[in-house]
Amino acid sequence: MAKFVIMPKMGFNMEVGHVAKWHFQEGDIIKKGDIIADIETDKTTIGYESQFSGVLLKILVKENDPVPVVEPIAIVGEQDEDISRMIEEAAKEKKTETPAEQTAKTAPSLAPQKPGTQNEARSKLSPRARKYLSDNGLDLPPGGIVGTGYQGGITQSDIEDYILSNKHRISPLAKKVAFEAGIDVSALEGSGVDGRIMRSDVESMIVRRPGESLTREIPYSGIRKIIGERLSQSKFTAPHLYFTVSVNMEKLMDFREQANQNNENKISLNDCILFFVTKALIRHPSINSSLQGDKILQYGYVNLGMAVASDEGLIVPVLKNVDMMPLGVLSKQAKALALKAKERRLMPDEYQGGTFTVSNLGMYGIENFTAIINPPEAGILSVSAVKYSPVAKENHKDSELALKPMMNMTLSVDHRLVDGVIATKFITEVRMLLENPILALL
Repeated sequence: MAKFVIMPKMGFNMEVGHVAKWHFQEGDIIKKGDIIADIETDKTTIGYESQFSGVLLKILVKENDPVPVVEPIAIVGEQDEDISRMIEEAAKEKKTETPAEQTAKTAPSLAPQKPGTQNEARSKLSPRARKYLSDNGLDLPPGGIVGTGYQGGITQSDIEDYILSNKHRISPLAKKVAFEAGIDVSALEGSGVDGRIMRSDVESMIVRRPGESLTREIPYSGIRKIIGERLSQSKFTAPHLYFTVSVNMEKLMDFREQANQNNENKISLNDCILFFVTKALIRHPSINSSLQGDKILQYGYVNLGMAVASDEGLIVPVLKNVDMMPLGVLSKQAKALALKAKERRLMPDEYQGGTFTVSNLGMYGIENFTAIINPPEAGILSVSAVKYSPVAKENHKDSELALKPMMNMTLSVDHRLVDGVIATKFITEVRMLLENPILALL
């Protein structure tokens, strides 16, 4: 029996995905577990495993077209199976919501609410239907779906069919542009798959007045929106406290040079900073903590987030159990993780679960900045560029100056968890280790 392949929900904030690449063509045989396509989310690109075996009978979406989660992207079944009804259902159009309806709609729903029958509806869900709802982050409003299973049981196919019969014929981006421009798209013929209205179709209806130049519109969505919302929440929820110190990097640069002699895997300054910050976190567990409800959790391990800049925003992959890593191992894993972040290939587990974050903008020449804490962590360390600056020589009565490689660091802490004394001790410890690397080995 033919089945729909559905756009998976791969994260709590994921609303739309893209098929970055199809690995099979129509007519190909697929086995359960085969990577049928690469799915691009807001943060990463993940190989999507087929949930069943069969023949890829129909590809329903083009590569790079935005597809809302749980909408069908393909059909898999038996050779020569009649799927005309399924194709018609996938292409079935539903009248576009008016702006008022769109504004009033505050949460995704599979059906109208019918009070008093919640438990009855849930009791009819088959095990596979329950798993399907859970995997895709959906809830089942009571009484909304007619079950075709044994004694009226609601199957996975029932849910998939219901989603299809209620899907919109306009892409999320096109709907957003139409709403903001006040354009009625009810009579618009779309250029997408099966007449789906795309953003370009809506934009073609926007009339430009003579002498008026077009301004580029970039949707505030995806990873940039997620980052903005998380950091706004952090800034206005966690009272930030800042501590800045200047670090003499002379001995650390000598340490790095010696470590890289006859070493194929070259260790960077950032690798060293991550390594010594980890040592300081082990010694100051109050910084390596988070606020969870009415409890403060102090972690017995270090999962170190490292901010990586990309064209679409800041991504923070997390090095797990870095407190157990020698410097060489940390260096290899940090480089591999940073590359995956830039190529949008991170798995969800690779950007979750951090206990502290380091944001290094030194490679961009930034001399000083403060970073916003990545919730629910207790702090974040901002690392700036190394600049040669005049510094008074130590133990010199005439205060003679010398040029030294200096670097500014700013520690941002959540004042609910960390007071000034604890923060001062921690950042002082980090500076001491960077200025005297040998101490970390004792």
